[in-house]
Amino acid sequence: MSITVKVKNTMGVDNTWVGQTIQAGVYFTIPESLLIAWKSDSEVFASIGSGELLVNDGSSDFTDPVEGWNWLEGDTLPKSEIGPKVWVHESGKPVMPGKQFVVCWTSNGDDITNHVIGGGQKFEIDNEIGASTKSIDIEFDPEFGFVYMHEAYISTSLAGVNDRLSGEVWAKPTPLQTASNLDYELDGDKVKVTSGGPGKGTHGFNGTPILVPNHNKVGYWNYDGTNLTYSSAKTGAYDIYNVEKLVHRFVDKMYARLCDGVPLVFESEDSIKMPGGYLLRVTAYNNSDTAWYLFGALECYREFTVPKLT
Repeated sequence: MSITVKVKNTMGVDNTWVGQTIQAGVYFTIPESLLIAWKSDSEVFASIGSGELLVNDGSSDFTDPVEGWNWLEGDTLPKSEIGPKVWVHESGKPVMPGKQFVVCWTSNGDDITNHVIGGGQKFEIDNEIGASTKSIDIEFDPEFGFVYMHEAYISTSLAGVNDRLSGEVWAKPTPLQTASNLDYELDGDKVKVTSGGPGKGTHGFNGTPILVPNHNKVGYWNYDGTNLTYSSAKTGAYDIYNVEKLVHRFVDKMYARLCDGVPLVFESEDSIKMPGGYLLRVTAYNNSDTAWYLFGALECYREFTVPKLT
């Protein structure tokens, strides 16, 4: 069920949040399609906490910033009897307007070339003597909708005392073309609009841009879920790169022997979004220089677990 979320600018001057300029003293009704962007924005969070933004439920204001933020978050559940907390059932399942997600478990990525769910890289690494590291890249095909990774199950066989493993999320390079009369150029390894004007650049997109979060909000790009816009002032939430970039590291050189012969469950209340162009990279560090084996499975929330039924 959708809810009405309005915000009022109480700063006395016009200001901009999430790409939307709100005049002083004016209410703005946040479209349902943009609620996710608003509730994940740190500046919005800070402004509600300071009182610069006042949240309204469509009929009345929330004078308590915590209650206002909870309404923006979609948290309308009853309060606990033991204190000022919400009575909740924890779940890593994503909630997005107009979309349904199904939990699935898999030991294979997708074949994104031939568009086959589960037809890609297997979640296994066969370590060999003389190979200090081995990595596998597991990808999910964006043709089959959104995918969120939730939990993982990993086991090893014959791992040595100091053998390790890591799990990371990487963004692949954005595909670019190089020619004359294009609109973009590179600032190091970041893509920006050319300073020489339209048609004076050296690079152009040759596929869907892959957005990498800029946590300091000094990126070149913003994205509201539909439109990609350029920030010439470098206040954007994202950057676009011509090289691959590490986005998350959630398993950091863990001892592989912890799960030797016994499956280890990586439990979490969180889910990690895997948009198109993102991949899971699992790396085995063969410090013992012996032959040993790593294998695992992922628990995911997928919009489609089979090709769309017609």
